[in-house]
Amino acid sequence: MHLIQLASALGPTDVTFIEEPAVPGNIEVFKRLKAAIKIPLATGERDRTIWEFIAYLQESCIDVLQPDCAHCGGITQMKKIAVLAEAYHVPLAPHAIHTDLGISASMHCSATVRFFIIHEYYPQITPKGLVRKQWSVDKEGLRVAAAGAGSGRRD
Repeated sequence: MHLIQLASALGPTDVTFIEEPAVPGNIEVFKRLKAAIKIPLATGERDRTIWEFIAYLQESCIDVLQPDCAHCGGITQMKKIAVLAEAYHVPLAPHAIHTDLGISASMHCSATVRFFIIHEYYPQITPKGLVRKQWSVDKEGLRVAAAGAGSGRRD
């Protein structure tokens, strides 16, 4: 397996985590990778329900979960996944490849996650003028929250 060789060459302090190292849901492969690789493993961007996420947690074969708010059923389902992950002391690094509307929902949920570490975000996906968001990302890549209640977008 080339991934195991690469991970061995990199070492555990060179990378935050290895994202999607195997086909989602293949728990046996994730277990083998986890046993052989010292770098944290992350997955979940293509998983849809709490039932798909729980197997990774029960088998202790993943270090970081990456739910995608738009794919897993919205804010409520992402929060359920986050609570499940917290019970297993597994942090979240949400995946989000969608417009600023979806990012707003995902970041809104992420603000409530105890073990949140990082959020994936591609600002160039949203066409100008599609969403008027009330939050921003500063030059260090940190989200500056909108003032007041709500998900940080305006209609």
